Amino acid sequence: MTHGAEEVWIRDPVDSWVAGKVEAQVGNSTLKVLTAKGTTVTVDMAAAGGELLTCNPSLEADMTSLWHLHEPGVLHNLRGRFERLEPYTYVAHLLVAVNPLQPVAQPEMETVRAAPSLSVVAPHPYAVAESAYRALLLPQATSQSIVVSGESGAGKTESTKIVLRYLAWRAAAAASKASGSANLNERILQANPIAESLGNGKTQRNHNSSRFGKYIRLSFGRAGGRAATGGGAPLELLVGSIETYLLETSRVIRQLPSERNFHIFYEMLAGASAAQRTQWRVPTNGPMGFNVLSHSGCVSVPQHPDAQCFAELTHGLKCLGVPSEQQASLLACLAGVLHLGNLEFVASPSSPINKGLKNARRLSGGRRMSGGDAPRMDPSAVRIGARESADGAFATACALLGLEASALERGLTYRSMTMQRGADSETVHVVLDTDKCAAMREGLMKAIYSSLFEWAIAFINTQLSGTTSQDASAASAPFIGLLDIFGFESFATNSLEQLLINFANEKLQATFNLHVFAAEQELYVAEGIAWRAVAWPDNAGCIALIAHKERGVAPGLLHLLDEMCRLPKTTDAELAERLHSAHVGNAFFPKPDPRRLKDSFRILHYAGEVTYSVEGFLAKNNGSLSQDLVALCQSSSDPLLSQIFLEAEARAEQKAEAALAASTARVDASRAAKAQSASATAAGTPVPVPAPPPMAPPKTPLRPLTASGDNSPSKKGKGAAGPGGVGDVPVIPKLGLKSVRLEEPASGGGGNGSETTRARAASFNAAASATQTPRGPLQTPRGQKSFQSVGLTFVRQMGCLVSELDATRCNFIRCLKPNAQMAPRVFDNTYSLTQLRHTGLLQCCELLKHGYPTRIAYAEVAERYKPVLQQHCPQVLTLPWLRVSDVTLSNARLTSAVLYGFEVPKALYQLGATKAFFRAGGVSALDELRFCDMVARAPRLVERITRLVVLRRFRLALAHTRLGLALIQLHRSVQAQRRWAAARGHAKRVQYATELAKIQRLRREPPAATRLQSAAEAALEAARPATVGAVMSKGAKRFEMWVSLRVGLGGEEVGTFAGTQVFSVRSAALKAAGTHFRAFFTDAANVDANRDDDGHYLVRRSWKHFGAVLEYIRDGSCELPRGYTPSTYDNRPASSDEQELLEFVREAAFYGLQPLVRQASTRLLTLRYGSNEVMMAALRSKGLLA
Repeated sequence: MTHGAEEVWIRDPVDSWVAGKVEAQVGNSTLKVLTAKGTTVTVDMAAAGGELLTCNPSLEADMTSLWHLHEPGVLHNLRGRFERLEPYTYVAHLLVAVNPLQPVAQPEMETVRAAPSLSVVAPHPYAVAESAYRALLLPQATSQSIVVSGESGAGKTESTKIVLRYLAWRAAAAASKASGSANLNERILQANPIAESLGNGKTQRNHNSSRFGKYIRLSFGRAGGRAATGGGAPLELLVGSIETYLLETSRVIRQLPSERNFHIFYEMLAGASAAQRTQWRVPTNGPMGFNVLSHSGCVSVPQHPDAQCFAELTHGLKCLGVPSEQQASLLACLAGVLHLGNLEFVASPSSPINKGLKNARRLSGGRRMSGGDAPRMDPSAVRIGARESADGAFATACALLGLEASALERGLTYRSMTMQRGADSETVHVVLDTDKCAAMREGLMKAIYSSLFEWAIAFINTQLSGTTSQDASAASAPFIGLLDIFGFESFATNSLEQLLINFANEKLQATFNLHVFAAEQELYVAEGIAWRAVAWPDNAGCIALIAHKERGVAPGLLHLLDEMCRLPKTTDAELAERLHSAHVGNAFFPKPDPRRLKDSFRILHYAGEVTYSVEGFLAKNNGSLSQDLVALCQSSSDPLLSQIFLEAEARAEQKAEAALAASTARVDASRAAKAQSASATAAGTPVPVPAPPPMAPPKTPLRPLTASGDNSPSKKGKGAAGPGGVGDVPVIPKLGLKSVRLEEPASGGGGNGSETTRARAASFNAAASATQTPRGPLQTPRGQKSFQSVGLTFVRQMGCLVSELDATRCNFIRCLKPNAQMAPRVFDNTYSLTQLRHTGLLQCCELLKHGYPTRIAYAEVAERYKPVLQQHCPQVLTLPWLRVSDVTLSNARLTSAVLYGFEVPKALYQLGATKAFFRAGGVSALDELRFCDMVARAPRLVERITRLVVLRRFRLALAHTRLGLALIQLHRSVQAQRRWAAARGHAKRVQYATELAKIQRLRREPPAATRLQSAAEAALEAARPATVGAVMSKGAKRFEMWVSLRVGLGGEEVGTFAGTQVFSVRSAALKAAGTHFRAFFTDAANVDANRDDDGHYLVRRSWKHFGAVLEYIRDGSCELPRGYTPSTYDNRPASSDEQELLEFVREAAFYGLQPLVRQASTRLLTLRYGSNEVMMAALRSKGLLA
């Protein structure tokens, strides 16, 4: 084999692959190759699998058009287009976007919209958006989803904005609901800067990383309410909505080195006016004056102009109609969060914390107080300090958040527990140490920021909603969903946020596999399409490791985390031990470094192995906030902050009321059914009891009390029912009544606080007594919210998201990051190739190149082309072959006729059971035909379709003829077999009659013919069917001519030759064949002792070689056994000739067949010593060789 100067790909340790030219062949399988780097290497063809990977002659916009589709070919095509500033490439209908990391030219939107076929449009997110939009124009529109995925820094956010901008431009905008506000299209675009400022931040891998996921849903309808017709009126944008997932609130508190907090904080400080900076009391050193902004060492990003982004933010708020008062409140609350981060907690000398562990335990253990025993609260127990001054940050935070200073100080430094017993209530107050105070402060900061973010998204959704009629239409209207979710992350230190983010990416990768691989191949099988199977990476095991829960299987990591959070006094080290013990041996859960076994674990993700640190897992998994701090925020003088927390509580109460009402309804239904059943039974008339509704079983109204204020799961008190909870006193859940707020008494208040407590509790019980349930009055003292699992809540959100994606037709944009340093015009081969391998893009290229990525239902083809044929060549539609009845056309036959008539190459499509399947780019050839000159093409079209009909008739007639000939041949064969069987039976009957006549004649002869009679009886027995078993005659036991033997060890043997086998043989042959059977049949006792219920004689030996032994007994010779080579699906183990002969010699010796033993031994010795002439001569001299 010679390669000439062929360009090939050679593996390279630095760039993974490098191009080269074959210079010469220096051996049978060795080539000398000159690489593009100028070096000469020697390639062993045998090691390369006998072939070299050939370079493609050109770059292609669609990689399914590459001449050679392999790993270096795909990588080189992406790199070549990236270097030409063409970052977008198709893989059939899948778009691969390599982040250019710099501005690139965008095509004209009108050019994309006006294109008759998208196959002529260069790869771009505009084309993906246009494809989804056109799918909604079809008569049977299916909702579309555009899934933008990739690792952090791959350009997902920018790709999402490009798609959103095109869709907003493409749709006919709905009318503005309020004068002075932008229309719906403009509002959708202006919502993006708000979401980015509040939800994005700089990470170590991306300067504008989304720290939350969002799914934008845009519902469309016909303009003016007109009926849908193919290619008809443009679509009107009815409503829009944004759904968010997992805001990384821990970023408000701390960030990794070289990272930043959320963009909004830096934008505020950079773009604020002088009056705003004065109002917010911004330090002179700007971001460096705030703990939560400066500790990472990064306060500015060149790629993110903070002042300009702040102007875009304020403009977006104005366009969306946010009142100026609410804008001011939003920014003031954000500034207040920054000042809260500057608070420091210092234990004063008089604090019990400094008086020894014993005193601290006595106080924190909580002394129950009632009557005149009021809690003694020392306001100097924990003193609040700040960086810039003793009280500056604290006072500023209180002013900006509208909180009372004393109430905020108590809420951050004390924990209150309220217990209810009938009409009495007891309150316990515990002084927190400085660590718990800091945890309370951090929980408040995260809760405020998260609430502001959720309010902003809710306000955006309100502004994106349409009129009442539009909202009603949008419920059933098709939509385009746009998913932009955080990319895969792996940092030096990874925590719970990274685990949840990577779990989301695992779910999206599984969705990609389902839509592109599994569903594709299953559809091919169902439709009867010929295709080539492709193996793809399956990450179901990793998803199960993280979030699966099933009886009999170890729970997933997030379920174990949830369990550990609900246990008292659990530490992060105990969590790590629990995770490792539950999933030891799991292939997706490799064992970490032994030195980090107590504080970390590893997961093998689809994108590589990631090590997670368990530090802070328990605290981060608790999404609840102290009820005291919730009530404090509800009482804020800032109307926005107060409104947000009041509405959140109202939603929670409505949800609790709905759940309790459903539970009560179930109890009532169950009681009514039981009463009906009892009355019917008493009356003697059985009545079927209806099944209860499928709801959760009713829960007891008693639950363990949870303490208020401590968000640190690692430092919980004994008997806690949740994070920070203590005590085992049962209380009553809420029933929609506002619980009494048990205020803390002032220091030295004596019994007043207790009287207030009793008075408020009495008034609450009086109000609660008006509401009765089957179990009595409900009472709801204020305490801490029950534990809220962040991890499992996110798992449920991902489940709902994936279900919605599965219900739509997914369009994928796979984003790639060209290098880890985020440097423009740099394409790192190794870094990019790793992403290609892990995301399954290489397998996707192979599947879509050899598969049929585009499929169109027959009904859709008929609906598109029937009007064209009706107008230009109506005689075609009258052909009988195209009709299933006088008035109905066959859509499948019409599709076949259209494809054949328009001369679409057969290699571009296959016809399935219900759809036409097209290769990549094949459907564009069909789509362009609608715009051709039908006047000129009509005669040729009629000619080809008529020819197709004639050919189909001829082929059908030919198939019928061949079928008739095959049936005639089969009939003749069956008749011949029957005649042969009849003749054979007649010959046997004649033979039997002849032998019987001979026997009767001999019996009539004198006794001298006795010997002849015996011979005749033997001949008669030979002609009759074999007789199994022995026949008893006149009480004496004798053996018939034929006996049956059951050979085998029964249950003692395992493997291929287990069980028993039945053999038939003449008894005379057995008696003369060897010592074993001679002795066996000589003893008459064997007739009863060694027979089973079926009359078979039992031989308790393996039946493996008994067939050969029996052959020797019958004929005097047999074929010696040989070694066995198993087939592909055979479970019998392989064996050699020597092993088989050795077993055979033992069997022959057991049955006493010495000639056979000698014959087999000769063969065995020859196999073993045949190459040793000296040994063979010695064996011959001793007479051991036959």
